[in-house]
Amino acid sequence: MLPPEDVLTRDLAEWLPKQRWFGGKDSPIDELSIGTATELLPGDPALHHLVLDVRQGTATDRYQLLLGVRHDLPDRLLHVEIGLPDPDG
Repeated sequence: MLPPEDVLTRDLAEWLPKQRWFGGKDSPIDELSIGTATELLPGDPALHHLVLDVRQGTATDRYQLLLGVRHDLPDRLLHVEIGLPDPDG
């Protein structure tokens, strides 16, 4: 299950500029929204396909992102964690 949209968009806006493939590193993200979210694989772990609309200044770019969601993250995946775990589980 995806976290609430406001939490996810906040976490993605913080995570995205740190990615080497992100084209807008030199400008702050003014707005990030999830255009579409499609669950590709339910369960734990789950897999989602997101299309993100990222506005920086007057330009809006779209990014596709495959997002895995799981309750327990193995140590080998900690380097790709987005956001903090939900303390309520």
